[in-house]
Amino acid sequence: MKISHWLTKMKTKLRQFDDRFIAALQSESINSFTQEAIFPDPQRSTAVNLPLVKALSPLPMGQQRATILLVDDDVAVRVITTELLQEMGYAVLPFDNGIEAVRYAKQHPEIFDLLITDMRMPLMNGVAVAEAFLLIRPDLPILLISGYLEDVPDNILSRSRLSCLLKPYSQRDLAIQIRLLLQ
Repeated sequence: MKISHWLTKMKTKLRQFDDRFIAALQSESINSFTQEAIFPDPQRSTAVNLPLVKALSPLPMGQQRATILLVDDDVAVRVITTELLQEMGYAVLPFDNGIEAVRYAKQHPEIFDLLITDMRMPLMNGVAVAEAFLLIRPDLPILLISGYLEDVPDNILSRSRLSCLLKPYSQRDLAIQIRLLLQ
């Protein structure tokens, strides 16, 4: 996929997720782009640089029919991650909080193959989400995502089907972690 087409696609996706702000993407080089969320209040604007080099190289594709339950309170991250996972061949069940995700998992424990959860969320943090899911499905592979290494307790990482991915990460890093957990 050409970078300009990818940027246009991402710009469209970002604009669709929430009409409270406009998302603008500006190509800076072939290796990165800037995502800027412009809120009605300019004081709340944010910009994030994301590398593209690894994301443009071939990715490990998802297992056919594998379903990932994704929990992230940040709507932009949830929308983009859902899109990336779907492009890798996975079905995605996105949730904006751990409480709803756990409620769903109790009702449908066999529908999903992997849990991906952000660590820092209101209502229920990623460790609490992971622990609740392990009570429902002790064999469930779990990928914890955090921008802070200190968020991940050592005792939870000792489980064999649990891994952690630190932000920022590339689509390739995400794809590799998922494939390792689903093996």
